[in-house]
Amino acid sequence: MYIYTRFLNGKALNKEALAQRLNVNVRSIQRDISDINNFLYEDQEWHGLE
Repeated sequence: MYIYTRFLNGKALNKEALAQRLNVNVRSIQRDISDINNFLYEDQEWHGLE
């Protein structure tokens, strides 16, 4: 949620800085960003359905 909130507020998403702040590795951050991207894509797909 931290990454998603930063994204929504237009904040920079530096993977290395986020990894240090959240005490995880950069691959975890990349995975989270990919999950967010997938969610947003799928959410937009649903908007077109009636």
